[in-house]
Amino acid sequence: MIRPEAPYREPELTMKLLQQASERYRQDVDFLLFGTTLDDPGFAALPRSFPWKLAGVLNQKQVARLMNEVDVFVDFSSHQAMGLTAMEAMACGVAVIVPQRGGAACFARHEENCLIVDTLSPEACWKALQRLVEDHALRARLQKNALIDLCDYYPERPAFNILSALFD
Repeated sequence: MIRPEAPYREPELTMKLLQQASERYRQDVDFLLFGTTLDDPGFAALPRSFPWKLAGVLNQKQVARLMNEVDVFVDFSSHQAMGLTAMEAMACGVAVIVPQRGGAACFARHEENCLIVDTLSPEACWKALQRLVEDHALRARLQKNALIDLCDYYPERPAFNILSALFD
């Protein structure tokens, strides 16, 4: 997910890491970006000298469809609000990397259903990305566990918890 208009999403760091992965893994990886358009001046200013495809700005159903086509989703944001895109990816059986700061903490379990990374460290981000590309067993385990674990998160659950807290 590349959102040049949101600096906390770290679009430059993300594109640099994807470019590094492209150089290292060449034909072994494909990059499918979303969250922006080709005519976005912020996107044009980012590092883009590697092969990629752009799906554009997507609605919720389109994101779910896209997540069913990928193996890995990375979020190198400096922080997250709720981590809903990562949650959507995990619910689709995708291995994810999420930032340690933010909303993913309520559903993300490092090394069990995702990789949690200190996104203030480009080196830590790179190592996590390398692991998901190179370690097929880890990737498969995270994908399986993510799919299972995210079944416990459904829209009615937070509403029920709020009502229980208010009226118990």
